[in-house]
Amino acid sequence: MMAELAARIINDGVSDVILEKRRAYSREQNLIVSQYLGDYKVNGAPECIFRWLVLPDDTTGKAFELRAYHAGVQVYMPQNVLQWVQQNLRAP
Repeated sequence: MMAELAARIINDGVSDVILEKRRAYSREQNLIVSQYLGDYKVNGAPECIFRWLVLPDDTTGKAFELRAYHAGVQVYMPQNVLQWVQQNLRAP
């Protein structure tokens, strides 16, 4: 039944509408990110649902996490994951 439903959504063009709405929403959200973090290097495509903030060399992931927490923002970045991402991944 799920396969039939998926096929109908694709064939009727409904999936294209859903995808475009999701992409538009991501673009809007990323514009907000750019407004607030425009002075920093933030990697990620305009339609990407993730953005990667490149921290200054003197800031650890843990230090950033704590500063964000005290500012009322929940950010979870284990230092080892952050280092791996910065060294191995390049967002478009």
